[in-house]
Amino acid sequence: MADNGKQIAMRVSIVSVAVNMLLSVLKLAAGLIAHSGAMVSDAVHSASDVFSTFVVMIGVHMASKEADEEHPYGHERMECVAAIVLAAVLLTDRKLLAKVDYPLLLTFVGFFVFIGNVGRIPAFRDFLQNAVAGREVVAGVAASQVISNVPAALLLSGFTEDYGRLLVGVNLGGLGTLIASMASLISYKYVAKEESAGKGAYLAVFTVSNLCFLAALVAFDGLWKHFFLQ
Repeated sequence: MADNGKQIAMRVSIVSVAVNMLLSVLKLAAGLIAHSGAMVSDAVHSASDVFSTFVVMIGVHMASKEADEEHPYGHERMECVAAIVLAAVLLTDRKLLAKVDYPLLLTFVGFFVFIGNVGRIPAFRDFLQNAVAGREVVAGVAASQVISNVPAALLLSGFTEDYGRLLVGVNLGGLGTLIASMASLISYKYVAKEESAGKGAYLAVFTVSNLCFLAALVAFDGLWKHFFLQ
C-alpha cells in the first residue's frame, strides 16, 4: 500500500513538473508580449517550483530504497538531505535573501504553527478524519483557498492514506483565491508596488481566471477518475 502510494505521488509530481514548465513558458511569453513585469515574475516563480519539485522527487525516490549493507537503517534521511539542499540554494544567494519579503514569510510560518496546533484539537481532528477520507481532492482544494496549498497538504496528510489524490487536490488548490499560493501573493505584492494604479484590475482578472481554470481542472479530474481510476 505504501509503495503504491509513493508511485502515485511520483506520477503526480511528474505531471506537476510538466504543468509548471508549461505555465512558466506561457507566462513568460505573455509577460514579454504584454510588457508585464508581474507576469514575468510569476513565470520565474513557476520555474522555481519545477526545480524544487525535482529536488523533492529525487529525495523521495532515494528515501524509498530498501536497507542494504552500507545503510542498514534504510535511506529515509535522504528526505532531510533534499530539504537541506533546497535551504542551501536559498542561503547561497545573498541578494535574494536581502529581497525576501519577511513579513509574508512570517505569515506563512504562522500558518504552519497554526495547522500544527489546530490538528491537535480533538473536535477538529475528528471533523477532518470524517471529511477528508474519500474526498481528498475536494478537501485539498477547499483548504488551500484558506491557508494556502502547502500548509493544507501538511494539515490533511495525517488524515488520509491516499496521498496521490491529496497531492492532486493541493496542486489544483494553488489556483483560486490569492492566498491559495505563496507565488500568487508574491506576484500581487510586486504588482501593488510597481503598478499600484492597476492592482485592482489585476486582482479581478487574476481571481476570475484562476477560478475558471480551477473549475475546469476539477471537472477534468472528476472525469479522469470516473473513466480511468475506477
